[in-house]
Parts: sequence; structure tokens; C-alpha cells
Amino acid sequence: MPVEQSLREGSVGDNLAPHAQSSAVLPAALRRRGATLFYAMILPVTAAAIWQAVALMHLLPPMLFPSVGRIAATTLDTLTGYSGSSEWYSGQWYVHALASTGRVLIGFLIGGSLGAACGMFVGMFERAHKIVDPSIQMLRPIPVVAWIPLAVAWFGIGNPPAVFLIALGTFFPTYLNARHGVRYVDPVLIRASQMLGYTSGWERFRHVVFWGALPNVFTGLRIGLGIAWICVATAEMLAVKSGFGYMLWDSYNFLRIDLIITGMMSIAAVGFLSDRAMLWIQRSVMTWES
Repeated sequence: MPVEQSLREGSVGDNLAPHAQSSAVLPAALRRRGATLFYAMILPVTAAAIWQAVALMHLLPPMLFPSVGRIAATTLDTLTGYSGSSEWYSGQWYVHALASTGRVLIGFLIGGSLGAACGMFVGMFERAHKIVDPSIQMLRPIPVVAWIPLAVAWFGIGNPPAVFLIALGTFFPTYLNARHGVRYVDPVLIRASQMLGYTSGWERFRHVVFWGALPNVFTGLRIGLGIAWICVATAEMLAVKSGFGYMLWDSYNFLRIDLIITGMMSIAAVGFLSDRAMLWIQRSVMTWES
């Protein structure tokens, strides 16, 4: 009888142990996430408090320096259309968000793909590096805004010039990082691949160089994605009639500073989410670094 009782008590204890451990781990994970969120909100909350304090001092007219409450109400109205205070932008946030996101996605896919492919090709072959890289380095310092007249002349008004500018802005950082990643793969990995029988250039690239350069490629893609949001705002101010950039310029024409701030915060929020999505893709692909 005592043996059976002790066995029952042991089995119950074994069954309870995992639950106790999981219940102990879960609050710890929640605490870590809560601490991360707390630290991430320190600067935004501080900036909002300083902004509100300056607005209450009336150093500038309220029309030029709106309070945090007015900006929040305008942002909520563009999202929901609850008050109509944003007039023609009331409840239209999603329309402009989809327009800008679509342009960024198309331009980023074009520019990022071309930049990664070209950077890897130039990094793999020395002769291609000598022929192609100097020309790209000469074009790279030209700012994207300098391409706007050509883009409009070539493609007219609408989505094509905006996509062209976004692809152009995305291409250069992706190219540079991909080229650097290929050219500076650890030589030990190259020698190890030769010892394993990967003698042809294609085999070394497919099994070693590509994966060794991948961290740099993703770094370039993340930088290019951030530049893509800069480019879309610039392009939409001049070449299209929708999107966050158009919203910013149109609001400026009517001196709606609250709408301008809403547009800027919208670009920041959607750009941040797209960067988190790219980081998730990177971790999913590069599982060895997780």
C-alpha cells in the first residue's frame, strides 16, 4: 500500500512539474516583453510630452503647432471617419496606406531583386566587378529627387514613375551589401567546400557563397526597404494623386499641420511594420542564426 501510494504521488508530481515549469516560464516571457515595450515607449512618450508642453506655451499659433490632443483626434478621424474633422481625408487612411504600400512593394521587389542579383554577380566575377562596379558607383551619389524630372518625362504621371524611383532607391544599398557579402565570404568556408568536392564555381556559389553572403543581402534589403518609404513619399508629392506623400503635400497646401503630422506618423508606423516583417523573413530563412 505505501508503495502504491508513493507511486501515485510520484506520478502526480511528475504530471504537475511541467505545468509548474510552464507557468513559471510564461510570466517570465511576458515580463521580458513588457520590459521591452516599456523601454521602447520611453522616447515617444517623452517626445509627446515635450511637444504638448511647447504647444501649451503658445510659442507658435495653434494652427502651426497643434497640440497632441488635436493630432490624436485627426489621426483617429483619418482612421475611422468618426468626426469628419479631417474633411476629405476623414476615414480615408486605409486608401492612402494601401496605395503607398502597393507602390513600395512593387518597387522594392524590382529594385531589391536586381540589386541582390547584380551585387552577387559582380562579387563573384572579378572582370564583371571591374566593368560594372565603377559605373554603378558613379550613379549612386545622384539623389533620387534628381531623377524625378526624367521619371516623369519617361513615364508620365501615375504609378510608373513612383515605382521607378522606389526601385532605383532600393537598388543601390542592396547591390552594395550583396557585393560586399560575396567578396568577403570567409575563406575558410571556401577551402572547406573545395575539400568536400565543390570544385566548380557554381557549386561553391550554390552551397557556400550564397549562404555566406545572405546576412549582408538581408542587411541591404532592410536598408533598401527604409529608403523605399523615403522615395515613395517623395514621388507621391509630385507624380501621383494618392498615398501618404500626396497626403503630406496636399495638407501643406491647406496648412493642415495636424494632417501633416498624421501622415508622417503613418509612414513611420507602416515602415516600421514592414521592417519587422522583413526581419521575420530573415530569421525564417537564416534559421542557423536564430
